[in-house]
Amino acid sequence: MITTLILFFILLSVLIISHECGHFFSARVFGIRVDEFGFGLPPRITGIMRNGTLYSINWLPFGGFVKIHGEKGDSGGDQNSFANKPAWARSLVLLAGVLSNIVLAFILMSAVVSLGMPEAIDEADRSLYPDAELAISGVVPGGSADKAGIQAGDYIRTIAAENAILVRPQKISDIQELIKQNTNKEVIFKIKRDGQNLEKSVLVRANSPSGEGPTGIELSWVHTKKVIWYMMPIEGAKLTYNITNATVEGLWGVVTNLFSHGTPGVEVAGPVGIFNLVGSTRHAGISSFLFFMAVLSINLALINVLPIPGLDGGRFLFVIIEAIRGKRISQKVSAITHGLGFIALLVLMLFITFLDIAKVF
Repeated sequence: MITTLILFFILLSVLIISHECGHFFSARVFGIRVDEFGFGLPPRITGIMRNGTLYSINWLPFGGFVKIHGEKGDSGGDQNSFANKPAWARSLVLLAGVLSNIVLAFILMSAVVSLGMPEAIDEADRSLYPDAELAISGVVPGGSADKAGIQAGDYIRTIAAENAILVRPQKISDIQELIKQNTNKEVIFKIKRDGQNLEKSVLVRANSPSGEGPTGIELSWVHTKKVIWYMMPIEGAKLTYNITNATVEGLWGVVTNLFSHGTPGVEVAGPVGIFNLVGSTRHAGISSFLFFMAVLSINLALINVLPIPGLDGGRFLFVIIEAIRGKRISQKVSAITHGLGFIALLVLMLFITFLDIAKVF
């Protein structure tokens, strides 16, 4: 639990600070003063002033923030103010956080393809991959395996029952047959997790819900796919593009489902849900954790670019409207609109967090 909590804070901090670094460095490039770069969230512990910027350390140990001079429009005639820069410069500063998250995802994906990541293969092709292992690719929540402590990402070493024992099973069907022959009995799974060998006793249910199976596990053959070092950027870029494209399609599906059916059509996770996923990916290894972080970074980028008040995309939309109108939107209207948007997003996050907690109990 403590390790998962630490990783959770590290993950959020890396994602948020990388996003804020995009705003910070782009503002500096365009000669915009940055009043504060905070590590963590207020209240403040301490800080140091350098070149007009206060670098602060704050009590809440995750995330960070950047205060850009004049971002709320209250800057007078100061040429170092965000408000007094041309539309194209303000647009780039607003979108730099999104770009920074995409760059972070690319770096992480490049590391993943170098370290190697599990890739599912067909059982018929197993002989082509000497390192192929039989893995538990999914665990049904509340099922026998879940109650026994088996997790997705565990590798099966042996399965033992009263009438048989399978050492390093060669076929998924052999396991299915052994389980079928031991209804209402316990089957002993010897698994590998994080380099440790564990033993779990799983009850084989006689009557299980449709689609869950008697133990509530999914099995697949996997092998570790790696690329040579000089192919890291190319394969990392490909993977980043594919995940970004899939995420765009997924977000579009959520939007269309909300309008057509009133529900997102997929599970949406808040901080509590992400915390649980961090725990799962931690057990699956460093590559899975970095991949998960990269996927979250892409999600953060795409959500932030949406034209919703309170987000970078909403502020960018205001800049575009101002450029088309040829005049600024009043500071009052801008503040109220983005303030209401932020409150709506906060309420949505609290609601999603409530649903996450409800799932736990």
